[in-house]
Amino acid sequence: MANAAQKLVVIGNGMSGQAALEEILKIKNDNIEMAVFGGEPFHSYNRIMLSDVLSGKRSFSQLNTKNRSWYEENKIKLFTGSVVTKIDKDKKRMYAQNGYSSPYDKILIATGSVPFIPPIKGVDKKGVFVYRTIEDVWSIAEVSRYRKKAVVIGGGLLGLEAAKALKDNGMDVSVVHLADHLMEQQLDYDSGWILQMLLERMGLKFRVQAVTDEILGDDSVSGIRLNTGEEIDADLVLICTGIKPNTELAENLGLMVKRGIVVNDFMETSQEGIYAIGECVEHRGMVYGLFDPLTNQAKVVADVIAGSGVKTFEELLLSAVLKVAEINLVSVGEFEGGKDYEDIVYSDPQAGIYKKIVIKDDKIQGAIFLGDIKKYREIYQLVKEKALINGNRHDLLLSS
Repeated sequence: MANAAQKLVVIGNGMSGQAALEEILKIKNDNIEMAVFGGEPFHSYNRIMLSDVLSGKRSFSQLNTKNRSWYEENKIKLFTGSVVTKIDKDKKRMYAQNGYSSPYDKILIATGSVPFIPPIKGVDKKGVFVYRTIEDVWSIAEVSRYRKKAVVIGGGLLGLEAAKALKDNGMDVSVVHLADHLMEQQLDYDSGWILQMLLERMGLKFRVQAVTDEILGDDSVSGIRLNTGEEIDADLVLICTGIKPNTELAENLGLMVKRGIVVNDFMETSQEGIYAIGECVEHRGMVYGLFDPLTNQAKVVADVIAGSGVKTFEELLLSAVLKVAEINLVSVGEFEGGKDYEDIVYSDPQAGIYKKIVIKDDKIQGAIFLGDIKKYREIYQLVKEKALINGNRHDLLLSS
């Protein structure tokens, strides 16, 4: 008799869960039955492109990565609008809030992340939004049609993309940022200020090193008050102050959770047969929010679940290749430098170009490229390979 098919339940139908499904299908293991439970009422879509929907450049249908027929063709059971709330490890059965349940042999948790909302007085007022799902975007877009002034709290990638989209919708937009320069996770001080200057040319306004004390208004937003006492008028406030791993289900299940769901090199949690990937996990103390590491995790977990089980996930060289409001920027490795480091910099603020490599012991440790990224791939390989460099260091920044 043939062996009974192994039942895999994937919890989360975002980009990580979708990537894992695709990798499992590539292995062509016919002995696995797959069911997917997604909390949103939609099938998988590209969350990276949400700003294009907000600005009107794309429709939601253009963000769809797979339609329902794809799941049917690949014999994957898809349950949308199904938030998993309970997993019975003894009976090996999971339960969703809407009444659906499923037996399982193995579980893959891909619950992603949730917005971090700082403790600001007044965040519950009408006109205050977070920016995470397509439903968030639709709500924001509707309000932006008849409101004129917006404040975006947070000057990271997500906040800047949202601010530019609101500006494209005709709003007067101010960005309030806690750090002393924009995108401090990817840029140093000088490149952050050049980016700010470029965005100001597009009509955005900024307050950096600014703390929002209160969101003003009665029932609806009328503005914000900074800790300096300054008030900024607004009838829409968008909170983009970062994300945190969505670990609620894992905690309820009793899995080991620190910053995220702790996994080993095989993406297995502290419970045998339960795996996790994506923004919800912590691997060797690292939580990854960029797409490239998540796709690597998907390949590893697919091999463990459906393949030979020999692939492992290793620490990656963090690299961000981004486009902010049509401005190209990339960063990799230890780009801040410091004592015992040598900084090689080319800066042309008026042209919107900033290039920097950080060297130690004749090896490039990190780099930033803003505006002109032609040499980035070459530099990235040198950092990755820990290659010794010689010759004129400034030539490394010159575009060919």
